Amino acid sequence: AVVSTQSTGSAGMLDSNAMVTEIHGQRAVQRPVSETDNATSKSTNDPVAPTRDSVSSDTDVSERCDESPIVREGYLIKQGNMVKNWRRRWFTLSRSYLIYREEEGTPTKGQIRMCDIKLTRRSERYPDKRFLFEVITSKRTYYMMASSQDEMDGWTDAISHILKNPSDTSSLGSSGETAS
Repeated sequence: AVVSTQSTGSAGMLDSNAMVTEIHGQRAVQRPVSETDNATSKSTNDPVAPTRDSVSSDTDVSERCDESPIVREGYLIKQGNMVKNWRRRWFTLSRSYLIYREEEGTPTKGQIRMCDIKLTRRSERYPDKRFLFEVITSKRTYYMMASSQDEMDGWTDAISHILKNPSDTSSLGSSGETAS
């Protein structure tokens, strides 16, 4: 999210001391306002109008617009997309997204929109991997491995519930269901 604190002089010129505050995760970062920032928000006469940078396609969606409560979070082992190695990742599931990071509190490595998920199920692709499940989208199949049967069932059940009940606003998970 971007909170603009820019100011213009009486002639509409950019104040040389104007700053833009951008929120990245839980950090606020200030930077000087550029002319492109000014052009974007000046047209709306709104000093808090989003800049082009704030709505770019590579912006971390979890920091930008996902206001859904967390349904489940915890570590899973995920297979890489290009290099088919297995890495431990911190996953956060909400009604809108399944987001993964290297560690809890670090920047997002990837995100899957829930509306893009077609199916989640136990996977038999790698017989030597216990508690392996797959999240299938139209563009890719994600392979994830839990540490136990209960954990795998918890993730697949939570994802399936969201897919079957996309408009259900009731709480899916309680603190007892959330992975640690």
